[in-house]
Amino acid sequence: ANRDRVRKENPDATFGEIGKFLGAEWSKLSDEAKAPYTKKAEADKERYAAAKAEYDAKKDSDESD
Repeated sequence: ANRDRVRKENPDATFGEIGKFLGAEWSKLSDEAKAPYTKKAEADKERYAAAKAEYDAKKDSDESD
């Protein structure tokens, strides 16, 4: 969410340096400020697990044919 802002503030920074800047900002955030992002990450983990289970089930079904 902040990558564009950090890139504008540091136009000569490499991809890795941008990540370090963002990581430093993240570590300074309170748990309350991190909550929306943590919630999104949990929802995405659940979505991924469901999609992977569906993929694995289909793959196993295709292999047994």
